[in-house]
This record gives sequence, C-alpha cells and structure tokens, in this order.
Amino acid sequence: GAESVVLTIHYSGSTVTKQIRILPASVVYYEDSFATYDSSWSGTGTLAGTAQTAEKLGAKQNLYGYDPAYTPGTGFSMGSAHTVTVNTANDSATASFSFKGTGFDLISRTDSDSGVIFIEAMGTRGTTKRLIVDNYYGYDFVNGAFVTADKGSIEQVPVAKLVGLPYDTYDVTVTVVYHQKLDHTGDSSYSFWLDGIRVYDPMGSSYSAYASDSEAAPQYVELRKSLLNAAALTSGAVVQGTTFIDGKGETAVLADYESYGPNNEVYLSKGQSITFTLGSVDFADIQLGASLTGSAASTITVNGTTIRLDSATNLYYSIKNAIGTDKVVTITNTGDGMVALTNLKATGGTATLNLYSSQAAVGKVLAAMQTPGTGNQ
Repeated sequence: GAESVVLTIHYSGSTVTKQIRILPASVVYYEDSFATYDSSWSGTGTLAGTAQTAEKLGAKQNLYGYDPAYTPGTGFSMGSAHTVTVNTANDSATASFSFKGTGFDLISRTDSDSGVIFIEAMGTRGTTKRLIVDNYYGYDFVNGAFVTADKGSIEQVPVAKLVGLPYDTYDVTVTVVYHQKLDHTGDSSYSFWLDGIRVYDPMGSSYSAYASDSEAAPQYVELRKSLLNAAALTSGAVVQGTTFIDGKGETAVLADYESYGPNNEVYLSKGQSITFTLGSVDFADIQLGASLTGSAASTITVNGTTIRLDSATNLYYSIKNAIGTDKVVTITNTGDGMVALTNLKATGGTATLNLYSSQAAVGKVLAAMQTPGTGNQ
C-alpha cells in the first residue's frame, strides 16, 4: 500500500513541513529477504545490494517492471538467494511470505539438481490456491520421447506463477519435499533456490494514479501459455494464440521445443521467433518481458527493432513503436545465446489484450525471414 512520510525541516528560525508519499508500482520485485525461512535454509552468493530505483510519479523515467539497478546482471538476482537441499534424512523445508495483490511469480534457479515444491496461497477472504511445481531442468526430446540430460542451469526463472487472483492479502507457504519417486537423478537429494518474488497489482489493477506514467490498468498475457501447435493453424482460420517459428527451416512440432526450458517462459535460440497479431493496439503502451539465460549480453528484434538484453532478471521493454498498422508482432532472437520471454503487457487501454495467429500471417513472416537483406534469415 501507499506510505506517507512527514518531513519537517528547521532552518534559520523557520520550519517547513512536507509530506512524501511512497507508492508501489503496479508490479514489484522483491529479493529473497522478503520471505521467512525455517532453519534448513541458508544464504548463498554475495548480496550486491538492495537499492532498487525510486522515481517520481509522472516523471516516467523507466517502465514499471524495468529497473536499471538490475542491469547488467547474471547469476542470482542482486547476487544472492536462499537455498535448501532435501533428502531422506531432512525431507522437507518451508519458506513463507505475505503479499497484497492479485498474484505473484516465484523466481528460482532451475537445473538437474532441482526437485519438487508445493505452494499454497491463502487469502483473507477465503480464496486458497495450491500448486505443485517440478523444478527439474534436464530433459532432451529425442525420437519422440523425453530423456534426462544435464543441461546446466538457468537463473532467475519464474518457476511458479499464480496470477489472476482476487485482490486480497495472501499468506504463501513454499514447501520443498523429498520423495524417492520425485527424484529424477536417483542421487537421493535435490535442491531449491528462492531468488526473488514478483508481486502483481499491490495497489489493485484499478489504481488510477498510474495513468500519469501510462501504466494504468495493466494486462498480461503469458507467452508460453499462448503458444499454438501446428494443427491449430488450419487454412484460412484465425485462432487465438502465438506461433513458434524455427529459423533453421526444419520440420518440427511444438513438443520439440518444450525441453528448451522449464515452466513459464518461451525460450528462443538464435534465429528462432514467435509471431502473433494483436486484436487491438489501442493502449498507452505495449511492453515485452525478456531476459538472458546465459552470462553474455544478447539481442532480440521486434519487427526489426533491436533490443539489447544484458540481465538475467526479467525486465520489461516498450515495443509499441515497433508495431505497424497491421498489428503483427514478430520477436526474433538475433544474438548468439538463448533468451527467455515471459509476458506481453498492455497498459492504459479499455480493449482486451488478445493475441491471434493464422497461416497467412505466419507465411508472411517466413517469407520475410527467407528474403536476403532483411537481417532475419
């Protein structure tokens, strides 16, 4: 909620009193210190600092969801996280936090040493949500089947997403539980890292003061959930969703790419794209959530406009000016490393944020990618 600080200044026999109001943005990122942990957990890494950027309402220095304090940055968010390892002797550990809003992302590292977590969010008005997340990342899709493989780690992943909840105060418990049947590697233990927590709508989605920053009434579409399979794109049909384009020109199905990463992000290797058409662009701003998965800075293009990524933290970038009158959006990884895309965000509009795809629209994108000189081959 909003906080007020009264500042009284005495000088040269005079007194001046001012009131300072402090507001949370429409989406707020908290570090791992936001949670409370049982004795099984320990800190890991070195905290680089917790000084996030404060800005004057109406000055519009940065997007809500973009903080220069996190750039550049790879590894753990702000350099540190809390971690726990569970096994047969120590088979459970809990972390808890409370928030006010409409949902949250739980940010973690994910790799082949990760395991299963259970999440429960209980609101004060009776809403209870439970989620089971397998945080393991170590699959390849080979000959129509998933096989385990050590694929390294990806940092700052929104491994759990509970959004669209009724606006309320929620108490959240995260439980890491060991069980032999949940152990992918058979080494009798697995770990979990709690790196950060992103809270949505702490002041409520209708809070009008955000309009001065063109950030009122934010809407989000999770791009991974919007991905279509090839069968949905029948001739002449326009369907709701997003199309994945493999820039290598090989015959593929969506399942081939599910192993690129876990949970709630779309992962693009160099030359790969997603494309969709917006139902409306009548918004104050349209933004894209994107981040690195590796340690080297990379680039993506949105309809040919380049965005440089230099942070593993999921940050938002304005793409509205890159969208033409046809309302088509094509996002391509033009860098050498893999990148992650989370949400499309629209603010300050009355229309619903809808994404559509069709064979005709995808055909135009493929034709452009194959045309010499476009930079999108």
